[in-house]
Amino acid sequence: MSGTWIMELVSLSDTPVPIVEKVTARTFSLTLVDVEQNGSDLTFRETVCRLDTQLEISVVQMTPSKNFTKALSGKVRTARLVRKSPSEIELLIDDRTIVHSAKLQDRENEPLPTNPDDPRVFDGDHDGHPGMTMKFSGLVIGEAYVVQRTKSEMRGKLLGPDLVKGPMFWQTEQVVLDVSNPFLRFAPKPKAGVGRDDSFFVLRRAQNKPTCDDVSYSKQVQLMVKNPEQKAN
Repeated sequence: MSGTWIMELVSLSDTPVPIVEKVTARTFSLTLVDVEQNGSDLTFRETVCRLDTQLEISVVQMTPSKNFTKALSGKVRTARLVRKSPSEIELLIDDRTIVHSAKLQDRENEPLPTNPDDPRVFDGDHDGHPGMTMKFSGLVIGEAYVVQRTKSEMRGKLLGPDLVKGPMFWQTEQVVLDVSNPFLRFAPKPKAGVGRDDSFFVLRRAQNKPTCDDVSYSKQVQLMVKNPEQKAN
């Protein structure tokens, strides 16, 4: 599997938002992955090209700051190939925990900061505000500054030499540090999505050596994204 691959992630969660008690939040990401293979062991080095967050309502919408995709890039994760039968190979992408915009000694178990002045908090998207910024539009306009812990793992089947598909198991913990509008004290707090079969990933081999300007969502994901032509910066 050595080489460059394009990874698409589609994750769904039931999310409380301002004004509306609970809606389904859909998060899409498009990532270039440089894969190094050593036997059955794999190392993934990621460059996040695009991130879209959508709520399945029109009265309130939220988007991450423009610099958030840059903050997500550079992450490394490990994976393994497992032969399940003579004709079936499974890709196991190992469990990984990422803490966004906070430096924790124990990223798995240490409580997230709750105060923007906590010395563990940093400006993860370099926009002058603590934490990472989520922008809200619609009935409520403003910004929420948050820290977040995300745990994920994936398990997919090789459907050919250039394609892998499978479910993504994940959960997210989020704390709102501060807001620009008091209504945003009730900013989204995604619940665990572990075991849901509507969160999935697709991994397809790239041609040549593409950059983020060269790649786009597949037709399947484009049909799910409301504005597929609008790329994140």
